[in-house]
Amino acid sequence: MTQYTYDYDGLVVKLIDAGADKPIKVFRKGSDNKIRESKIPDLHNVTVSLFVEKDSPFFGKIQTVDINLNYGQRTNIEGRAPYTLDDDFDSDPRNVDFLGGTLPLGSSTIQFTLNLKNGRQKTITRDFFIGYPDLKVGFFDADTDTLIRTLEEDSQNYIPAHLVDGKNVNVAAFVPEYSLFFGEVESMYLNLKSYSYHYDYTEVTRIENQEPYTIFGDINGDLNGGTISFGEHWIYFDVYSGNDLGGDYLGTVSRYFNVSS
Repeated sequence: MTQYTYDYDGLVVKLIDAGADKPIKVFRKGSDNKIRESKIPDLHNVTVSLFVEKDSPFFGKIQTVDINLNYGQRTNIEGRAPYTLDDDFDSDPRNVDFLGGTLPLGSSTIQFTLNLKNGRQKTITRDFFIGYPDLKVGFFDADTDTLIRTLEEDSQNYIPAHLVDGKNVNVAAFVPEYSLFFGEVESMYLNLKSYSYHYDYTEVTRIENQEPYTIFGDINGDLNGGTISFGEHWIYFDVYSGNDLGGDYLGTVSRYFNVSS
C-alpha cells in the first residue's frame, strides 16, 4: 500500500505568499492551523492553493476543482493544478505566478471540491486562523462602566487628567475573535506598574479567571473601582490556558498609558 506524506491521499493545501510565490504554511487536516498575522508579508496579497502529489491516487484524474472560502465569501473554479483560490498565471507547477487577495483575520474555512474525470466528487476542508497574539484593552470609568479610552499597542495612550481625577477607574482586557488567544485563555496574571510625577512607584497585581480581566476586579462584569495616579503606567497581562495560572503559558501582552493634564 502506498504511504502518503501529507493528509488526504497526497492532497496538500498551502497558504501562499503571492508576492514572492512561496508557501508560508501547510494547512493540515484536523489541525486548527493557527498562524500569526506577522508571519504573512502582505495580508492583502496572499492566497490558498491545493497541490496534488505525483503519488496521489487523484493525480491526473481531476477535471476541475471548485474552491469555496468561508461558505461563499469567495469562490473560484480551477481546471489545472495548482488549484488556487485567487487564480494564477501560466500554471507550470515548477514555476507558478500566483495572484493574491485579502484573507480575513480570525477563523476561516476553505473547501476544495474535486470533480473527477470519472464523474465522482471528493471534497476536502481545511480550517485555519489568522490573528495576533493580542488583547483588546480599555481604560474605564468604573462608576459608570463606560470606556474612557482604548489602550492601543505601541501608542502613548494619553489620558487627560480631568477624566481620571476623583473617579474610580479600572483597566480591563478582553479576548477578541481575531486574537490567537481566542478560545484558549482561562486565566491571566495582571501587573500594573505606576510612576507618579512625584517619582513614587506603586505596583498592583491580580489573578483573574474570567473575562473581563481587570486590574481591580469586577462582579459579573460590573467593574470595581480603584485609583490611578497622574503619571506613567505600564500594565502587563500574562496569559494562561488553565485556571489560576495553570496549563500552558501562552504569552504576555502589555500596554503603556500616561495620565496627565
